[in-house]
Amino acid sequence: MKKYMFFVFVLVLNGCYSCPVKNPPVIEKTEILELEQCSFCQQCETPCVEIKHPRIVEEFDTNINQRNCDDSQSICFNGQLYNTFEVENLEKSVLQKPVLTYIPSMPQSYILASKRCFNHFIEDTYSLYRTRPDVMIYVDNGELIDKDLPAGIEEGVRNFKMQILNSHTFKLTDDKNRADYILTTSAQWFDTPTKDIPAIKYTINLINNHGQVFKSWSEVVKKTNEGWL
Repeated sequence: MKKYMFFVFVLVLNGCYSCPVKNPPVIEKTEILELEQCSFCQQCETPCVEIKHPRIVEEFDTNINQRNCDDSQSICFNGQLYNTFEVENLEKSVLQKPVLTYIPSMPQSYILASKRCFNHFIEDTYSLYRTRPDVMIYVDNGELIDKDLPAGIEEGVRNFKMQILNSHTFKLTDDKNRADYILTTSAQWFDTPTKDIPAIKYTINLINNHGQVFKSWSEVVKKTNEGWL
């Protein structure tokens, strides 16, 4: 009996090192998955992200049975069915599944900031395109300066490119070496006085082909109960 109990104990302990979230909640895809994966998810096909001090997060309690079990006779743990007697002496910490923290994708925040930046951009660059209809701009990929920001900055960049295209001012190019100007986009946290409302600072830089910054534009968007403002 002791050998049998030892075998079950080792089996359950080994289960702790596999991911307890076989079917994680449906969340938007995030581009921040390069962050270090939590210890429970290193074997998952779609790893989660564990953040120590997140600003905008979604939490998922994994203390949910993964298959139908008869609670009076068995315990469902880590996809395995165990007899109640077999686990009654195990430590609760072994059976306790963690609450995982996810960073949701929030492209709407970056799209809003992108639209606001574009309004200033098109006014301030009038001197560049008014005499030359063929001034070429290369729009670079967006950069998240703070790695725990929500994903979706690529949507803001895409929106900006569409606005340039529809404005019939600059000419977009995919060849960085041929461009007269390079437009870069970045985002970082913006600390409000109370830090109660998450805010993102979205910055656009227009750089000429000599590496000099022509001008920069920044917008701060805040997350409220009504959405992004």
